[in-house]
Amino acid sequence: MEAAVLNMAVLDNKDKKEAEAERTAVAGRAGLAKEVKGTKGAELAGRAESPEIAGSAGKAEGAEIGEGAGKAGSAGKAEGAEIGEGAGKAESAGKAEGAEETKTIGEAAKQQLSRYAHSLETALASYLPQCPLPESQVAEAMGYSLLGGGKRIRGALVLAFYHLYHEDIAAALPYAGALEMIHAFSLIHDDLPCMDDDDLRRGKPSCHKAFGEAQALLAGDALLDLAFEVMTDPRYSRPFPAARVLQVIHCLARATGLGGMIGGQAIDLAQEGKSTPAELLERMYKLKTGALLAVAAEIGCILAGADREACRAAVEYADHLGFAFQIKDDILDITGDAALLGKPIGSDEANGKTTFVRLYGLTKAQQEVDRLNAEAKKALDKLPGDTRFLREMADMLVCRQN
Repeated sequence: MEAAVLNMAVLDNKDKKEAEAERTAVAGRAGLAKEVKGTKGAELAGRAESPEIAGSAGKAEGAEIGEGAGKAGSAGKAEGAEIGEGAGKAESAGKAEGAEETKTIGEAAKQQLSRYAHSLETALASYLPQCPLPESQVAEAMGYSLLGGGKRIRGALVLAFYHLYHEDIAAALPYAGALEMIHAFSLIHDDLPCMDDDDLRRGKPSCHKAFGEAQALLAGDALLDLAFEVMTDPRYSRPFPAARVLQVIHCLARATGLGGMIGGQAIDLAQEGKSTPAELLERMYKLKTGALLAVAAEIGCILAGADREACRAAVEYADHLGFAFQIKDDILDITGDAALLGKPIGSDEANGKTTFVRLYGLTKAQQEVDRLNAEAKKALDKLPGDTRFLREMADMLVCRQN
């Protein structure tokens, strides 16, 4: 009996100890779960306590991770889109900047040409003689043609090549003006009935239409004479060594005479109504148009004191440019707008002249213009200083519509 009671007491005590241990374990597990609630540890505690809780915790964690991954993916896509958009904007900005730069350079060249033309116009007006009647009628006709507008390409070439070596171009203006006088003289005579017989020049009546043939003839002669008078005037020649001035006068006389512009006109007249071989046509173009352009570039270099290699490069540039310029004239005589040109179109065909377009067609003519333009700009690589204006001017001349 006592043994049975003792055994029951032992068992009861054992049960109490086991129950206490179980309560402690449960409390421990509950505390652990509470401590790690909201963390990955809650999942571990849940797994220890219940597969159902563990599953719920796993789902919660997976959802959280999935949500995070989704957010990360969205953020990545957003970042990628932002980067892509930024790259697109950067590329667009780069293209816009490049276009703006090209436009800026082109506009800068036009503005520079306009400044040269303005300086020349002012200087030319000051060189014209003031005469009493009846000589003043010739002087008026001279001014009518000389100051009648135009691109001033020949004078601008003198100034631009001189400008490669000297910042101040004032000393070169009289020589640039002399080129413009000779060019004006050639246009007056070119429009006469005995030559091309054109009634319009730069959108207004030709000199002989405005003043009569005799006055126009005298005005052309007087402009040729005035060019050499200005170049040899001590007021204008003093800034340069005498040898340079003499060389300039020699080069200009050669380019104007039978070895240049007048020689080209002689070929042109002789070939009217005839088939002109390609070689003779090229020679005529280089003399009639190219000679004055080439000597303009050469004079600018001579006055600046450039070496022979630079002078040769300048002449090479202008030779190619002059040939391209004349072919472009042939193209415009067919495709141009009389209102833009300021003179009638189709005169070459009407006068039976052989032109580059007539020999080779419009497509080949334009290809040759492009090739000559590229060669002209390549020649500038041999020159010092900033040649951007000369490059841009070449493009403007071969792309012109008048």
